Amino acid sequence: MDTQITARVVVAADAPREEWMAERGEGVTASQAWRIARGGLKTRRAIVEEKMNGSRFRGNAATRAGSSREDALLDELTPR
Repeated sequence: MDTQITARVVVAADAPREEWMAERGEGVTASQAWRIARGGLKTRRAIVEEKMNGSRFRGNAATRAGSSREDALLDELTPR
């Protein structure tokens, strides 16, 4: 069986945050793909619910830590 995986960039890297968030709500994120692969029916139903009605996730310690470091990390990656 030959399985081909196709990925595409949905939003340009320099897109406004509002556009990025809107597009993110339309598809399956990497985190959700992991949850789907590891979880059962309850997990899949929860993801469908999030996609249909919006996520209630507002962040946690890990996402706040990552957000606070975004600018520094982007500076590190910017070619000089």
